[in-house]
Amino acid sequence: MIGLIMAGGAGTRFWPLSKKDIAKQYLKIFGEKSLIQLTYERLRLMLEPSDIYVVTTIDQRSQIHDNLPELKRENIIIEPCAMNTAACINYSANYLKTRYRLEETLLIVPADHLIDNLEEFVFKIEEGKKFAQNGYHVIFGIMPTYPATGYGYIQAGQPVSPVAFHVEHFKEKPNIETAKSFLENGSFFWNCGIFFWSLQTILKSFERYYKEGYDILKQISDLEYKPENYYKIKALYKKLPRIPVDIAVMEKTDKRVVLPMKLNWNDVGSYKSMHEVMDKDLNGNYAQQKYIAINSKDNLLLSKKLVCCIDIDNIVVVETDDVILILPKESSEKVKEVVEEVKNRNLKSLL
Repeated sequence: MIGLIMAGGAGTRFWPLSKKDIAKQYLKIFGEKSLIQLTYERLRLMLEPSDIYVVTTIDQRSQIHDNLPELKRENIIIEPCAMNTAACINYSANYLKTRYRLEETLLIVPADHLIDNLEEFVFKIEEGKKFAQNGYHVIFGIMPTYPATGYGYIQAGQPVSPVAFHVEHFKEKPNIETAKSFLENGSFFWNCGIFFWSLQTILKSFERYYKEGYDILKQISDLEYKPENYYKIKALYKKLPRIPVDIAVMEKTDKRVVLPMKLNWNDVGSYKSMHEVMDKDLNGNYAQQKYIAINSKDNLLLSKKLVCCIDIDNIVVVETDDVILILPKESSEKVKEVVEEVKNRNLKSLL
């Protein structure tokens, strides 16, 4: 079994905390350890360090070394540029097949999620491994606890074992009414982006369903993974179809199963979701340092200074050395728009 951590994301939704020199997965905002360190520790419950790999971009390589010092250089896969998960996984699998038998199983996990109930997590991964060894495309679903509109959903069909179901459909992020119907139905699970299959299974599926990308990546493999070929590889890599593996493969194959997991899980994809997992006061306020809140509730206050709130609710305040960001919590998804505006104004030092 191989574990692959996908860690190339820039995390622009956490700007200005997350910038080019420290992406979201390297932030220590939930304790003494970064999100990628917590992810690595989960994999260490099942794997030796030699079988854990990280795929990232070249500008994050030093952060990987800093966060995961026991990871060897050959266990860090450098993706030429971010081209979504189908390209990332196909590229990584091509590298891994030079080091492992094609029958070896490959577990894919995002670098920046929070998960507890590790006993359940490990148990379901081990159960999923049995299906991966038998040619299945395995995906894990989170049992929903509320009608979330920020996640994609997986609809489970007929059971294929006491813990696994055939995947009936993948559903995009729903509106609130649809999300409520999913929750009431009971057969829909949050798509957490954790996949499991053998190298042989996923490479054959890429060849069949992601043909254009597979052929380009075959050309890249023929160049060999050498420093002098980096720019040739990058030029080819930019030609790849930029689509997620869910669309490239999972929605097209029939041999697919979902294993629901009962976890406290959060993809920490916005300041709103960050607030959800923080230890808050009785009024729902969380502050990084000292604060005064008068008639104020459900605020997220990330500053090393004293923050004083009067008659405000559901506000996010983020202060760094060079930026102050203030927004309603419900507008957390719009932080990306601010980042784009900073780019347009050529304020590169703030990114």
